[in-house]
Amino acid sequence: MEAKIVTKKELKLIGKKVVAPVSNLGKEVPQAQNIVRTSEIPFRIEPKGIMGIGSVRDIVEDTEIHTIYIGSEVSHITEVPKGFEELTIPEQKYVSYTYMGPMVDCWKVYGELFNWIEKSGYQINLDSYSIEHYDENHNWDDKHTHDNHLHIYIPIQ
Repeated sequence: MEAKIVTKKELKLIGKKVVAPVSNLGKEVPQAQNIVRTSEIPFRIEPKGIMGIGSVRDIVEDTEIHTIYIGSEVSHITEVPKGFEELTIPEQKYVSYTYMGPMVDCWKVYGELFNWIEKSGYQINLDSYSIEHYDENHNWDDKHTHDNHLHIYIPIQ
């Protein structure tokens, strides 16, 4: 595993907030992704890029209900379109890893990342958010293609 430590500057996001049982995330998240991909979000940094930002505590503690923000990073926020929410994450240190492969299997890398973090002497920051960055080359139509890649960031302290 080729994970690395990075510091991401403050991140501003405009997107849809999804609060759902784990069993419904497979339906709710793609719906939010489609809305975000086709919406006019002002001041997008990456016109076709989408981020999924979720509570690390939800993942680590395997809670029944997860809160995830699906949106686009923006340079600044002057107004939030109707039906959307804003989220700002302060500068944070992360373990970064780029997963390449079918999106249907990407969840498996989280356990490996958590083990890597522990073995490397870091602790997961449970009070922050993990980030999944789907860049403009992401293939939204084929979750089984091995050409997809996903940038994952797990907050550490």
